[in-house]
Amino acid sequence: MEDFARGILDVAEKYPKADPVNIGSSDEISVKDLANAVLRAAGRADVKLVFDKTKPSGQPRRSCDTRKARRVLGFTATTSLDEGLKKTVAWYRENLL
Repeated sequence: MEDFARGILDVAEKYPKADPVNIGSSDEISVKDLANAVLRAAGRADVKLVFDKTKPSGQPRRSCDTRKARRVLGFTATTSLDEGLKKTVAWYRENLL
């Protein structure tokens, strides 16, 4: 959450243009690995994921090109995915459950 908030503020202050800038991490991760990371952060590693391979296919992996954010804003994400997920789960449990 901190990286995203910092990135949004950086864009508003340093790059007020109608031109997209990806803020986030350029680390690539598969959808399966991301789902498992969310389950681990939530303390639910015991949940078995089932993927329906008969459904239309999409992107099996996601990554974001953050070169423009580094170039025009000097922005680089500093929070790891696992740490960010842990903080998000903790916030959710404290505020929404």
